[in-house]
Amino acid sequence: MFKTYILSFFVCCMLIGCNSKMENSKQKPIVGFLDFVEDATLAQAKQGFFDALTKSGYSEKDSTIEIIYQNAQGDQPTLLQACDLLISKKVDLIAANTTLATITSVQRSKDLPSGKVGIPVCMMVAPRPDIAGLTDKNGNAPKNLFGVYETLEYIDTSIALIKQLKPGAKIIGTIYNQSEPQSRDAFNQLEKNCKQLGLQLVSVPVNNSSESQLATQSLLTKNRMCFFALPDNVILHHLKLF
Repeated sequence: MFKTYILSFFVCCMLIGCNSKMENSKQKPIVGFLDFVEDATLAQAKQGFFDALTKSGYSEKDSTIEIIYQNAQGDQPTLLQACDLLISKKVDLIAANTTLATITSVQRSKDLPSGKVGIPVCMMVAPRPDIAGLTDKNGNAPKNLFGVYETLEYIDTSIALIKQLKPGAKIIGTIYNQSEPQSRDAFNQLEKNCKQLGLQLVSVPVNNSSESQLATQSLLTKNRMCFFALPDNVILHHLKLF
């Protein structure tokens, strides 16, 4: 709920600004929503975003806003095209769902040489800007980036729970996406925690979602192992655990 209120506040502020600029033309604000894949977790984030809009007085039902929705279906070239489409439509705001959607939106709608701030990007289901590699050399996040982010603190708690709930477990198995910054950082944090608790970490790196299921099946053949799902929506979307 706290995150919803934060989203509501920032989205409301940005759209009020858009409305004031368009007051004379009587236009309604246009929001571009950029999804990378279809996923249950991402669907909840998407619903939370639209709930925040509704609480701020904006909804397609009431014709107070226009939404342009794009989903890359897990394909990065398609993600680039989808982002460029939203920019060409001159949206007032890009809602970026997942790390890759956030990075792509920021990079392709960055500040202009004139000093003008780029299209506002609302991030969700993505890591802190510095973890995502979006800060400058002074540690400052892009001026057009706002929203909510995730940290890696949950990994510490999760590993501690495994020790309590499965005291017989000696091996932690995981797969991670080598091309995903959030996945690599989470893996490093997991590795650190396993060493501290005397757990053996067995990992299999993957480069795309098609490798996820086979890699997971190979890990599940090991005895006394717990599988740890790292935060990567490309992997989780195609992962079939049984």
